[in-house]
Amino acid sequence: MGEVCSDSQRIPTFRTLKSSERGGEKNKNWFRIQKNDVIFLWTLKDLGLLSYNNSSKLGLTADQIVENYGLASGAIYNQDGLSLNWTNFIGSNQQDLSFEFEKYNNNYYLKSVSIRDLHGLSSKKTSKEQKENSDDSAYEFRLTTEEYQNLMKGDKNTGKGGTPLSEILKKHRASVEIETEKKITSEGEEYKSNRVLANVTYQVNGDYKTLLFVAQPDGEFLYIGSKRF
Repeated sequence: MGEVCSDSQRIPTFRTLKSSERGGEKNKNWFRIQKNDVIFLWTLKDLGLLSYNNSSKLGLTADQIVENYGLASGAIYNQDGLSLNWTNFIGSNQQDLSFEFEKYNNNYYLKSVSIRDLHGLSSKKTSKEQKENSDDSAYEFRLTTEEYQNLMKGDKNTGKGGTPLSEILKKHRASVEIETEKKITSEGEEYKSNRVLANVTYQVNGDYKTLLFVAQPDGEFLYIGSKRF
């Protein structure tokens, strides 16, 4: 499970969702962290173990996540839902991710998670790789043809035997989208199954591929195939 870090220099943090809705406009101190406040450092496995909205049931509520994992760095309300952000750019404990919640019966339920940076999954390049790839951002969001072809494709339903997403992200940083599997219909999007998938897009030999990974009972994500971006 992830860790917590304490830092009095972090950006304003919401204490609870209820207090932010109730007292935000009247008292900005509701949102300010105190000296000993902590922020949870998420891991990929933490995110893989969360319960997301699907066709059978609603996911975790925003209050449940805050109560179990700690304060968010920020919250944005809109007509249809809520976005909670966990950001920390100080020292080695860097992370940048947002949770999207859908509003239903005056509560907010977890729909998806977007990862831009995650603690413990920064890119690690050898000196040879650094010389061959002077543009760090281009390197991080790109796979060579050989790397792409060497990915182990697991069982299309369970992911068993597939390459773990964590192994790829440790070498090639990329944005990750996590949510329950969906499909496009004539009436819009709808849930295709109750599987939780992680989608990651890389450039491969001038083309863009979206890699698909299915969540496992231990929170890991295993590779099941790709599609053109």
